[in-house]
Amino acid sequence: MRFAIPSDDRAHVAGHMGRCQGFLIFDAEGDHAVPVEYRDNPRRNRHQQRLANPQMQHNQADGHDDFLSALADCEAIIALGMGPRLSDDLQNHGIKVFFTRDVDATRVANLLASGAFASHPSGSACNHQHH
Repeated sequence: MRFAIPSDDRAHVAGHMGRCQGFLIFDAEGDHAVPVEYRDNPRRNRHQQRLANPQMQHNQADGHDDFLSALADCEAIIALGMGPRLSDDLQNHGIKVFFTRDVDATRVANLLASGAFASHPSGSACNHQHH
């Protein structure tokens, strides 16, 4: 199984998937996770442009095709948080969404690969306004 973990520093789980620097991609092999690559977040530039230009509006009608394309070969994603529309879009495209409170990306990856990972019940899609 291939899965992704959003990360800003290639070591820790990022606090918000939509604004992360990129994604750690792992393959589950046996009972451990093997790092495959790091992929840049395709939305990062758009978010930076909105921060630099407050008049630029976040269009709620924007789809998540860029995320779906970047993660198309992944069966799952583990995150601390993400917007509810993104969570729904990922799941509607067959990508399982898991939430964690552990920020150590390698530990989280190995827990998922070994079958010992339990999605954190209070982890959920965030409900803040996306500006």
